[in-house]
Amino acid sequence: GIWEYSDNYDVDTLDSFLSRQPIVLYLEKLTTIEPEEKIIRIIDSNLFELADGRLIKLANVDVPNIIYEDSLLQQVGINAYKYAKQNLLDNNFDFTYLTNNSLDTNYTLVSIISNFVLSDRDFIEEFLEKGFGKYISNCSDTDTNKYLLAEEEPKQNMDGIWEYKRNYNYLLDQTIANFNSNFL
Repeated sequence: GIWEYSDNYDVDTLDSFLSRQPIVLYLEKLTTIEPEEKIIRIIDSNLFELADGRLIKLANVDVPNIIYEDSLLQQVGINAYKYAKQNLLDNNFDFTYLTNNSLDTNYTLVSIISNFVLSDRDFIEEFLEKGFGKYISNCSDTDTNKYLLAEEEPKQNMDGIWEYKRNYNYLLDQTIANFNSNFL
C-alpha cells in the first residue's frame, strides 16, 4: 500500500493521494475522541441531569443544597447553582466517571473538565476555589493535593462556606457532613 516503506517511493503519488483526502480522515486516525455529553438541567448546586436522563454530581466537593435550613449556607448553594447554570448548562463536556460512590446510588460521581488549547478547566477545582464547597474524599482516583490547595484561599479569606465558621463558630467539618444527602 501507499503507507509501506519502499525504495521506489513516489512523492508525486503520495502528494496526489493526500491532496484528495479530507483532513478529518487524518484526525480520526490520530485521535480517539470520546462522545461528549450534554448537561440539560441543573437540579441542585452540585447535581446535574444529562440529556439521557442520568444524574451526575461533582466528586470530591461537598456543596450546600439550594434548599437548606441555614440561610448563609443556602445562599452559598444558590451561588453555586447560578455558577453551574451559567457555566455548565446546555454545554457538552467529557466526563470522567468515578466509582466508589457509597453515599448514594441515585447519581454518579464525576469529574468535569473542559479541554482548551492552552489549558484545562477543572470544575471541581473551580467550585473549591470559589468557596462553594469543601473538599471531601469520596473517590479514590483524584488529585487530593490539588483540591486541598484549591480551597486554601477561600478558607483563609473566610469566603463562601468558610464564612460559616466566622458567623457561627462551628466546626464546618461536622456541619456539612450531610448537606447533599438531604436533597434526594
